[in-house]
Amino acid sequence: MGDMSKMSIMAIAVIALAVVTLMGIAIVSQYSYLFRLETAVTNATMTPLINTSVRFGTSGQYPFLQTLPTCFNASNTSETLAVTTDYTISEGGSTGGYMYLTNNQYNNSAINCTGTYKADTTLQGNADNFATGLAIFGSFMAVIVLALVGKIIIGLFRKK
Repeated sequence: MGDMSKMSIMAIAVIALAVVTLMGIAIVSQYSYLFRLETAVTNATMTPLINTSVRFGTSGQYPFLQTLPTCFNASNTSETLAVTTDYTISEGGSTGGYMYLTNNQYNNSAINCTGTYKADTTLQGNADNFATGLAIFGSFMAVIVLALVGKIIIGLFRKK
């Protein structure tokens, strides 16, 4: 009976540590977005196809796209595209945002856009690293919990 008491105390401690780790991951995961700085991008060129999402910039170049208020035909700068009528945007994530062309007139044409996105910062990088560390620690805790559960199950069937 004493072994079961010790094991249950260990199990409760490990579960409490796991809960704290998961809460830490949940809290810190938002810092990746919060610690980024809104930054302007000018005349980035892309060639979208009609009714197709096109990444704005290369992968990760413009993370968390915020606005694209000004887009125009690259070959005729007087042709300005209208937001919602000619295109829409999607914020995306840390790998970048997307533009979705809705006007057939600009299909497969080079388009220049000016807008804003959330740029990487040192603080954001540190928050990402800390969240990754917590996730690795949480995985390690899961292995320990499984080992404790196995030990408890074996203890139930062991002769005294």
